Amino acid sequence: MRVNSLLDEHKNESYLTINKAGTIPTLIVGQDKIISGGNTFPLYLAGSFKNVSERLVPSDNRQTIETVLNWFYHKMMPETQRLVRLVVPPKVSGNKIQASLSASEMNSKKEEQINNIFAQNGSLLDVLEKRLISTTFIASNDLSIADIIIYCELSTIMALLSKKYTDDIARRFTKVSEWHDRMSELPHLKKYDEILKRIVAEYALQEKN
Repeated sequence: MRVNSLLDEHKNESYLTINKAGTIPTLIVGQDKIISGGNTFPLYLAGSFKNVSERLVPSDNRQTIETVLNWFYHKMMPETQRLVRLVVPPKVSGNKIQASLSASEMNSKKEEQINNIFAQNGSLLDVLEKRLISTTFIASNDLSIADIIIYCELSTIMALLSKKYTDDIARRFTKVSEWHDRMSELPHLKKYDEILKRIVAEYALQEKN
């Protein structure tokens, strides 16, 4: 079921019968229902489907993949999601704290978050850049579920921010840029990007500054 949270579809009775908490996402596979997020989904899929496990969470590299995912969920994602809440209009995100901030306060907080993600040294992308110096993909020389999850998060940020920041990635982080270009050619991720860009355009979510 596709649920548009921007239209509060996660509060509709049809969704609440599936997930009474009204939270997103919910994963249903056969008799299994998982109301969660973070590492739970990818590790469930890897444990339940042999082809997923062999292709995206191989046993000989599982520990490294889990380490990267833990870094993503505990370090990167909190910063990127704070930035999303600062960029996306309050009327869309329902962010009351954001709505109470003055324009100057919002810009200050936004720049702080952008620096946490995009700064040349010590930022989140700097961490990824250094990993990609010695490997083709994030966790190893082979594609893994860590690449897909981090790619989707980074693509969301790039779709929301103005061109000057996306240009910064290519200029400051050449390895991340090359990795992102490779990932964007994967068919399923191409489809994801198309849907994302359509949503950003439809709701005018891209930052104006």
